Amino acid sequence: MDANLKDILIKYKEYTMQIIKVVEEDNLDLLEELIQSRQMLVDKALNSIVEKEEGKKMYKELELDEVQEKLNTLMSVKLEAVRAEMEKVAKSKRANNSYNKRYTSATIFSKKI
Repeated sequence: MDANLKDILIKYKEYTMQIIKVVEEDNLDLLEELIQSRQMLVDKALNSIVEKEEGKKMYKELELDEVQEKLNTLMSVKLEAVRAEMEKVAKSKRANNSYNKRYTSATIFSKKI
């Protein structure tokens, strides 16, 4: 086993766990930096010289697929929540615009006393 690749995959798992924690806490300011750091690890792992089967074995051994699946699920849930909130805001905006168009042109209070 290539110890260098194993170290990279361990760091990758740590970054993924940190990303999960940041997303759960809605602390999205740190998210971009963590994702960039994790991507650099992916690039290093892809450039390392290891047989494909050995890489798969390390990936399964460190249970990276489970961590990645957890992150994917969490991101999907958060994305749906954001979409629902955006739809709610858009619906409210349409209702306000419709109401304002109907009653701003009314001449109820334009009569001189």
